Amino acid sequence: MPSTTKEKEERRAVVAWAAELEDVDQGTNWEAGDNVTVYTANPEGHKANVKEGTEGAPVTAPAPTLKVSQTQAVASGLTGDGAPQMGAIYGSSAGTSASKVQGVGVMGSAKNAGTEGEPDACGIYGVGRILAAGKGRAFGGFLLGRRDGAEQRATGLECAVENLGGEDSYDINTGAETTKGIWLHGGTAKSACGIQVGTVSEAVPSFDVAFGINKFAVATAVLQDNSKAERSIQIKGEHSKAAVSVAVGAGPIVVGAEEVSTAAVMSEVYFGEEALDPGVKFGTNKGKSVSIQAIGNSTGSAKIFASNASNAFLTGTAQGDTGINFTAGKIFHIGAQTKTSLLRVSETGVGFNGAAPVAKAGAITSPAAELAPLKTAVDAIRVALTNVGITA
Repeated sequence: MPSTTKEKEERRAVVAWAAELEDVDQGTNWEAGDNVTVYTANPEGHKANVKEGTEGAPVTAPAPTLKVSQTQAVASGLTGDGAPQMGAIYGSSAGTSASKVQGVGVMGSAKNAGTEGEPDACGIYGVGRILAAGKGRAFGGFLLGRRDGAEQRATGLECAVENLGGEDSYDINTGAETTKGIWLHGGTAKSACGIQVGTVSEAVPSFDVAFGINKFAVATAVLQDNSKAERSIQIKGEHSKAAVSVAVGAGPIVVGAEEVSTAAVMSEVYFGEEALDPGVKFGTNKGKSVSIQAIGNSTGSAKIFASNASNAFLTGTAQGDTGINFTAGKIFHIGAQTKTSLLRVSETGVGFNGAAPVAKAGAITSPAAELAPLKTAVDAIRVALTNVGITA
């Protein structure tokens, strides 16, 4: 029998613990089962081990080994978002300054060797449900990664899929792929967004880059859209630098094919056998004068325009006229690549067949019927044609 006060207190504590244990034990042996691990052998718990079922005598009744039920009607007294106080089960791990490995609050694992039906294995399954009369938001899971200093790293969610089957797997036309990092699907009615990136402050963006792909992470395509959505990519916000930006050397933009047909181009629109004319359109269906810079550099440019007013872009244009204009003081050329230009136009004249542009010749007076004035007029015409390069 205990002789000291301390021994008596310890004895009473053991008796009270045993009485409480009878309430939850339900007459079973907590050690009657295998120590199930997902990878290699894991240690057993310091305080308690609950094991049920063995390889030879597995559990066959569809019920959990341990269930914690808590019916709540808490009206106040919460701190933060209330998660520590309102959890039916709360697991917490704290590492001291001597810790050299990660701490894990709750770890769930599942493995399955079934060969019939759909014997999946789900490590963690969370359901958040708001009933029809409720007004809250339902979260299947909430994960937060936090750092308290500038030298630490934080990750909200790290998700990995390991394909150890010995061969690659890719075919995402329909349904769920056999291997996938995230399988995102919804219910019987459309949800507003599949993935939403947000911030709690309008003045401070939450992220520097919303979606970042590491250099060697993806082999074929960063985004492949096989859906029948009305739009594949829709950009509606205000972007001060660029709505779409492609850096030099990043690769070309290709429309109508999956790769360029001409080497070294930065952008290509490929007209297939069924392509209709026009394959590309720039302009507006409004009554406005518009132009596009077809080509240009720091010293000159050429624009294609459509006029909706008199003298728009060039003197003499009228509503509905189209044309090309170029930088004043420069010469516009037409000709075969690497060959002498056949047409040259300056802001004051025209030249043909490699001749420099010259201003139009002066008026040639109609000659008299005599031979001498007629010869003078013909010679003047010959000189004018030679000057612009029409004749040698």
